[in-house]
Amino acid sequence: MPYKTDTIFTFDEYKKFNNSIKGKWLTKIIYIIIGILVLNSLSREFYLLAYKGIFTIDLLIGLGALIWLGGTYYYIYFYFVKKTFYSNKLSANQHSFFEFYDDYFTEKTNEFNENSSSDFAKIRYDDLYKIIETKTNFYLFVGNILAYTIIKENCSAELIEFLRKIKIEFKK
Repeated sequence: MPYKTDTIFTFDEYKKFNNSIKGKWLTKIIYIIIGILVLNSLSREFYLLAYKGIFTIDLLIGLGALIWLGGTYYYIYFYFVKKTFYSNKLSANQHSFFEFYDDYFTEKTNEFNENSSSDFAKIRYDDLYKIIETKTNFYLFVGNILAYTIIKENCSAELIEFLRKIKIEFKK
């Protein structure tokens, strides 16, 4: 008897998935380095303010630059996440049904049609690229950035244990 679950791939689920990929580390590191450089350049200004009581406009400009830097990162990141999600008409808000067997799992979409291969997938666990478990989801990657999302909230306890077992076997 297969284990069954379903997933509705909403924008919130896509944001969680995007954060699990961790492929944006280079961008985050660049922003952190720039922030550290700005703070370092402000150290003289903080010294003047704290020990001499002298307020300079450079301090205000530097703090403004830090706030602007954080705001632009937040805006750009979520702008592109939202744009990417809604530009993919096939997977945005797609309802998928999963069945897990001993050696493979299947996925059928809410508009399943047996004559169309795009509505049905059969994936062997050996063919997975990697498996990531978070607090709320499992991500079954079939490529570097392409994964099936399994929402734990929709899973039985037996299915969660089964997926954890598959993940442990996958690491070997």
